[in-house]
Amino acid sequence: MNRNCLWMFLAGAVIGGAVVIAARNQQVRKVALKAVGKGLQLKNDAAVIVESLKEGVEDFFAEAVAAAEEANAEAEAAPAKAKKPAAKRAAAK
Repeated sequence: MNRNCLWMFLAGAVIGGAVVIAARNQQVRKVALKAVGKGLQLKNDAAVIVESLKEGVEDFFAEAVAAAEEANAEAEAAPAKAKKPAAKRAAAK
């Protein structure tokens, strides 16, 4: 076993021991529970915001697709209208 592994093991043991000691302390435990509660609340708030933004983007793209389809339909109808007067002029001559 090389020295780096030994130092990593010792550091992990010291940190683990400190966490166990801190977890047994009631004041530290209360602070940790409040911090976790706030973290979960922030996560839920962020999820609501993301869902709202997602719905807005979906609406935007749906409107864009509808506008593009309408523009394509008008573009297809425009050449058909332009050909009819030309046919009438040819018949009139």
